[in-house]
Amino acid sequence: MNNMQDKYMPIKDYGVVGNLETIALISKEGSVDWLCLPDFDSPSVFANILDKERGGSFQVKPLEKFFSQQKYIDKTNILETTFFTETGKIVKITDFMPPKTDHSCKHCLLFRKLEVIKGTLPLHFSFHPRFDYARSEPSYDIIEQGMIAAKDEHNTLILNTDIQMHHTDNSLKEEFIVKEGKTHWFLLYYLPEYDKIISVVEAYPIDDASDELEKTKKYWEDWSSKLKYDGPFQEAVLRSALLLKLLMYNPTGALINSPTTSLPENISGERNWDYRYVWLKDTAFAFHALLNIGYKDEAFKLFNWLENICMQYGRGLRPVVSLRGEAELIEHNLEYLSGYKDSTPVRIGNDAHNKFELDSFCMVLRCSLSAIENGFKPTEQMINILIDYTNILSEAWNNPDHSIWEVRDLERRFTFSKVAAWLGLDAGIKIANLLKPNNPNISRWEEIKQQIHNKAIDEDWSPAKDRFKFYNTTLTPDASLLLLPILGFLPVTDHKLKATVIRVRKELSTNSLVYRYKHNEYNDGIKGDEGAYTSCSFWLAHCFALFGENETAKYIIKHILEYSNPLHLFSEEIDPNTKDSLGNYPHSPTHVSFINAALSIKSPA
Repeated sequence: MNNMQDKYMPIKDYGVVGNLETIALISKEGSVDWLCLPDFDSPSVFANILDKERGGSFQVKPLEKFFSQQKYIDKTNILETTFFTETGKIVKITDFMPPKTDHSCKHCLLFRKLEVIKGTLPLHFSFHPRFDYARSEPSYDIIEQGMIAAKDEHNTLILNTDIQMHHTDNSLKEEFIVKEGKTHWFLLYYLPEYDKIISVVEAYPIDDASDELEKTKKYWEDWSSKLKYDGPFQEAVLRSALLLKLLMYNPTGALINSPTTSLPENISGERNWDYRYVWLKDTAFAFHALLNIGYKDEAFKLFNWLENICMQYGRGLRPVVSLRGEAELIEHNLEYLSGYKDSTPVRIGNDAHNKFELDSFCMVLRCSLSAIENGFKPTEQMINILIDYTNILSEAWNNPDHSIWEVRDLERRFTFSKVAAWLGLDAGIKIANLLKPNNPNISRWEEIKQQIHNKAIDEDWSPAKDRFKFYNTTLTPDASLLLLPILGFLPVTDHKLKATVIRVRKELSTNSLVYRYKHNEYNDGIKGDEGAYTSCSFWLAHCFALFGENETAKYIIKHILEYSNPLHLFSEEIDPNTKDSLGNYPHSPTHVSFINAALSIKSPA
């Protein structure tokens, strides 16, 4: 590893705070290293995590050598970073963003509370915003003592603090002494319009910051109290639920995959993707997780968003869209950014938007069936769309597609895609029987459903390997086969399911950390390897719970939880050798998979 790579914090050394519209990543060294404003998928204001030289950051830390710890205030998304210096001094920073429950509110606020717990000591402060993915250098205006504006043509940030500051042409830097028992505040305000930001500053003065902290604390405590889960993983399930709430875009209900882009799946590799969007298949899994842990309002807000997407696109449904529903997520490389630990390219946009995936239609149908069974009453337009999706699956089930992994190689006839078509037809038939029992297509769908089932068994089951295959012309497996028992393709007592799970565990996992597939046996069109896919590891545990092997399932879950950070947050992938987090972070599908696995473990009778 070169010296520049050494300067980057491990991915798991970040906590997150958010306001239900965007999220800030804050390191154990007190640095805001990633923040997009005003929304999750807006251009970044701080991108230090993607380029230490150009990205921009907002940091407060001791000048003395220190070690630090991060934790959340219990049952909240309020982050505490505590610094312990070599000389015994202690300083704590509390970071939070008040939830934006008022859709008309355009401003964004980040509060940073600095408390000197023990001793008098010097601190380092730096404020380096870089707008538009570090393409725009701000200019600075001193508004009044302790209040400085950083702005460009389209953005304004105001930093308001009770500490005296000085600025150079391109940043704010300060070293100052703090005394034991003292409290200081840093308030960061954002608005596009410079001329309106003073009214926001006046509405949220430093004198009211403590009240905002208490309001935010109460909001999250009240929300946490609604959790309905009494299993063995209480703390981690609540933390996952709190994260999912943070990643739901409040104006629409959309759940983003991750708040980051281009954190690498392989250090110095090119598997770096923009995950600040919404995958329909992941939305369906999240709906079930939220519904089953007591968050019905969030689950149905998420489903209502999905319903709107279906009505917007009809037969032209895309596998991934933006949090506002746009589908043209054209992928671009930001060549001037060096990437996390020299991992390039840094991408914005995601070309998965133009992939053909049978599982998207399947998951919409399954999610809709579950919503209907839980009281949702679809409009006539939505019913017709669901019938149309069932017809699409009945016609296209044997077509090659990009499948669940959205491979950038050739389309193939993947086993999971066939199974997804079968599952989608099954859900579509049930919806039709409930809402349109006289639909003339039902009997035809039943015949095709049986045809798909037969072909999946005949073509994709390998008696020689005693398991299902990745796709029809290979003998190699992939981890999507773990979804066959979870989604109910066969009865869990069927030998084929358990045999497949056991073989996948043996062939694709290291210490129960499961890889998606073997890169030396399958070329997915991208150079380089990747880490173990954390969601797949929880799928493995989920499968054993379904087989009635609760102790094995609990063992796997406990083992995987050891790879999370002290905040119980997961990235997309894990390096089994170094135990490092890889990929975008935090990763909502991983937390959804964990919740669903935890729920699958039955209490003893």
